Amino acid sequence: MERQCYMAPFVRSLIRHTDLGAAKVAALPALDGQLATYTRGAVLYRQGERPDNFYVIQSGSACRATVSRRGARQIFAVHMRGDAPGLTDEGQAAPDQQLLALSAIEMFAVPKARLAEVVRSYPDIARALWREVCVTTPFCDGA
Repeated sequence: MERQCYMAPFVRSLIRHTDLGAAKVAALPALDGQLATYTRGAVLYRQGERPDNFYVIQSGSACRATVSRRGARQIFAVHMRGDAPGLTDEGQAAPDQQLLALSAIEMFAVPKARLAEVVRSYPDIARALWREVCVTTPFCDGA
């Protein structure tokens, strides 16, 4: 039985704007992770928590939002199939937003430590990830 490539939607997104070459593209689907299903309204991580994984959405939708002290929610981004929420949180002490399932959602969770190993082996993948963050984050300068 052939192993399904849960990274495929994300890889397609990366190669839209970066020519990675066959060997580098092959390294991404090889990332090990775990498929998980969440119900509508589930919080995948909360403000201030540092998730150990980044996620590739397989189906459904999620949003990144903040919740004020009074309980008001402000949505900053909506994520759908192929998106990898959580990449923009890297480098922060703790994310200032939560990740919330807007619908029933299936996500492939990849340990950030494993992604770091691939990035060390293939620096072009790091550049592609940075471009992906810039494409999906409106306030990025696109460098």
